[in-house]
Amino acid sequence: NHTAGHVAALREIADILRAICHAHNLPLAQTWTPIGRTDVTTGDYHTMKDAAMAKRTLLGIQESACYVNDGMMEGFHQSCLKCYLEKGQGIVGKALQSNYPVFSRDVKLFSIKDFPIVHHARRFGLNAAVAIRIRSTHTGNYDYILELFLPVNCRTGIEQQRLLDSLSTTMQHLSRSLRTINDSELLDDGCALGNLQANKEKVYSSVGIPCKLPRPTKDNDQYLNDEKNVQIAGPIKEHTEAHIDPEQ
Repeated sequence: NHTAGHVAALREIADILRAICHAHNLPLAQTWTPIGRTDVTTGDYHTMKDAAMAKRTLLGIQESACYVNDGMMEGFHQSCLKCYLEKGQGIVGKALQSNYPVFSRDVKLFSIKDFPIVHHARRFGLNAAVAIRIRSTHTGNYDYILELFLPVNCRTGIEQQRLLDSLSTTMQHLSRSLRTINDSELLDDGCALGNLQANKEKVYSSVGIPCKLPRPTKDNDQYLNDEKNVQIAGPIKEHTEAHIDPEQ
């Protein structure tokens, strides 16, 4: 049944997050899912602050499918457990609007409006992170958003791209039931065409982080606002160089 499938999916995600954190020295990896309806694990309703909030698409942490590899980040993880993100907020909320990974070179540079827990990210010194929307064959069209924080000392563009490539390979190797979604599924979910990336022929059947980061421009080197700090990464194209400057 759906509950058993959800538990199986969360168990697989937890195993993968634990493995990639150890393999790639990630400080923290978290799983977010849409809430505001019956929780398929417990059958309980999440408490909403008011009726208006109940009508929004909110995301909450699935604690059983997270992994804290760096004990110094436990406080940040605990803060996330107490918060909800709306669709479009932070890289997690933006990933829910896309079928490609959403990457931020520095999550500390979000505004409080666009990332309500940014003050916690600043306090714990987090930097780059990537979020990817996935689904499981166990649970049909139920969404899981994986939020992976890169090591705090992984700052240059070339380092970040190499790590994302390695993460993608590891995740694809470990995945059994998990997969990314394609453009037709995104349209079925009611997402606007403007949220779709250009490559409509490629269908990713296994989970990974199939992306090349956009080349930074002179204007966004300093990440003057949220739009320049966040990048929806495009698909990897065969035999192409990483779209990122080594010096960045």
